[in-house]
Amino acid sequence: MILAVLHLLLFAQAAATPAPQLAPTPSITQPATERVVYEISRLRNFDDERLPAALITAVVIALVAVVWYLYRRDRSNWPARRDSAL
Repeated sequence: MILAVLHLLLFAQAAATPAPQLAPTPSITQPATERVVYEISRLRNFDDERLPAALITAVVIALVAVVWYLYRRDRSNWPARRDSAL
């Protein structure tokens, strides 16, 4: 019952909102001298300390996983252990 009422409210809200306006189409005849330059200026200003810590953590986890995998793979070729103490 409550779910049906929520659906009706959602549909009413969706019907009440106007359709989004489409962006104007660019002109087909642009001057040939126009040049587009892309800059990653926001990346230069990025100063969050968590990103380097997350990258270092991910690299350490990847290295540990590779070493563990290689150790387990190489260990399968070792001869069986003999218990001579018993």
